[in-house]
Amino acid sequence: MDIKLIAIFALALLLGVLFLSGPSSKPQPASTDQSLAQAEKILQQVRDEIIPAEDSPTDYGVTFSEAGYKALMAKNKELSIPAGKTAAFESLDMSLPCCNFKHPSADETKNCPCGHHQTLYGLAKSLLSQGYTTARVQKEVTRWNHYFYPKEALRAEMERRGQLDPEVKAALEELKAKGKC
Repeated sequence: MDIKLIAIFALALLLGVLFLSGPSSKPQPASTDQSLAQAEKILQQVRDEIIPAEDSPTDYGVTFSEAGYKALMAKNKELSIPAGKTAAFESLDMSLPCCNFKHPSADETKNCPCGHHQTLYGLAKSLLSQGYTTARVQKEVTRWNHYFYPKEALRAEMERRGQLDPEVKAALEELKAKGKC
């Protein structure tokens, strides 16, 4: 055998080994890193959409903060359910991940006494007394719920969106696989 033939044979053997054990048979760290980065980007976009930022303002005079929480809790003690708004108040969904309580009662002795619910009652009474629609009050109740429980809200929203959007579903699966959601 001459040297050229040996070189060609060696090159063919090397290419065969590379082909069989090459990049296509192993997960690529860069690809995984890119998938995780994309998933985290989607998660951050959803977070920015549904979780109020600390100290962000509202159009009803309080901020999403400890001070806002305390102000709304104080409103609950100061205010009564506005006349003619009992049905609207009792229709609000005030579900929180911490307990099974759902709809407030005009008989406030039947309501959940936790601070988060007391704050939501104060919010509802205040907004209903200012003429906000029931739908708008519900939207604000939901925003405060998301502020109080961001992880739970984010997971639920990602799961909801994942049913409709394959990209969000893939992101959620990637995050779960990496223990990040």
